[in-house]
Amino acid sequence: MRIPSSYDIVGSALIFELPEGCSMKDARKIAEVLLSRHKNVRSVFVKLGERYGVYRLRKLKLVLGENKSVVTHRENKCTFRLNLRKVYYSPREQTERLRVTNLINEYFSGEVELGMVFFAGIGCYPILIAKRCPRVKKLVGIEINPIAVKYFRENIRLNRVTNCEVILGDVARAYRRFVGRCDFVIMPYPEGAYRYLTHAIRCLRDNGICFFYTIEAEKEGLERWKELVEKVAKEEEKKVTFLKFQRVLPYAPRKYKVRMDFKVMS
Repeated sequence: MRIPSSYDIVGSALIFELPEGCSMKDARKIAEVLLSRHKNVRSVFVKLGERYGVYRLRKLKLVLGENKSVVTHRENKCTFRLNLRKVYYSPREQTERLRVTNLINEYFSGEVELGMVFFAGIGCYPILIAKRCPRVKKLVGIEINPIAVKYFRENIRLNRVTNCEVILGDVARAYRRFVGRCDFVIMPYPEGAYRYLTHAIRCLRDNGICFFYTIEAEKEGLERWKELVEKVAKEEEKKVTFLKFQRVLPYAPRKYKVRMDFKVMS
């Protein structure tokens, strides 16, 4: 039996993936070892397969401790309430969220009227930006999962931010209110954000910035994604300037989650 070296702690819950060759009987022994290492953990769950569905949820099985999937988690001096079984959340992306927040302060020297987050989940990006980017006057998040929206609203209250708004809906329709109004758009959905590049570019003001996430295959590099961004921009009669490329996290063997920052101009 091998104890996993990589696992997630979200609030009082620990989540691990069963190592290859291990059975569910081994899972309890693994959970006991992990629980002994982390005194603040009250629930230990094992992942059952990959994320699924439009909401990108994950099935979890309780192995040890309390069967409570609603937790309160601290990240980058923010507090987030969530249900591990009902919403998308990845603690492994907290460093990236802070990195993008710092880049907003770097890219914009003046006042930012409106920032947009597509696929906003429980509000991690908008709330962190609201707390750390004083020049950003207003933040809007669009999220399709109604349970995530409920927690987003609760997290706005928990963090006492006053310049965040969440919209329940599909980005493909909800974006229309914001055409030509946004100083930046964040697209933290690497598996499918490319399908919404047109919507992001339409939302941006002149010289607005898009933080676009996708999957990079090691052999292919980013050329096909750069070409797609330029093609979509051209269709909207816009030009783009690429600002930064960032490998965020491993995604699969020889594949990575990456972020491309680009500026959109008339």
